[in-house]
Amino acid sequence: MEPDEQSPTLDKNKLSALHQILGQKLQPILANYKTSSADYLHNMKIAFSNNNTVELARITHALKGSSRTLFAMQLANHCQQLETEIKNNNLEEIGNLLNSIETTLAETGETLSSFEKLKMLT
Repeated sequence: MEPDEQSPTLDKNKLSALHQILGQKLQPILANYKTSSADYLHNMKIAFSNNNTVELARITHALKGSSRTLFAMQLANHCQQLETEIKNNNLEEIGNLLNSIETTLAETGETLSSFEKLKMLT
């Protein structure tokens, strides 16, 4: 395995396999993921501040699914935890997890950008 093939935020081996299949078609998918995930986070914060747990759960589920699709498993796992805390109506932990998701999302974006440069997708 090459150095840095595994990161806590992203399974680069699986993403590399997806790149082998899709080639340059992967670049717009990654770009869309980075944009939409930032939008999801913004809307999650709004839903939380409005105490709209139904909307928060819907957005969280969407972010979890798209993250799993691109092997951003740490982010997907945080979303899974958030879904559980939403069901339990644990507002303090929901706030903590939103902060964790924000941090992990930034790390995931950086890792994806590095991956794109490594694979020359940009």
